Amino acid sequence: MSHADSLPAEIASALSKSIFADAPEEDQHALFRGGMLVQLPAGYRIGDEPDAELRVMLVVSGSFRMFYTDESGKQLTVRYINAGEIMGLV
Repeated sequence: MSHADSLPAEIASALSKSIFADAPEEDQHALFRGGMLVQLPAGYRIGDEPDAELRVMLVVSGSFRMFYTDESGKQLTVRYINAGEIMGLV
């Protein structure tokens, strides 16, 4: 793979901590070349949009708190997702 085809450094760093760390670089590139690098503000709630789609996301930096909210508004934290971890993959 040429240098021009390489993934951005921040994505390559996150992949090195992920379940894809041992995959060949060519395979990593094939999996992630069609993705978007998105920066979200602290407190942003993924999935609250009316037209929200199910996505698979690689956390490049920072962390997410996955939680469940019941009818009374109480929240239960399910897990924390940190850099190098995947969200939305079952």
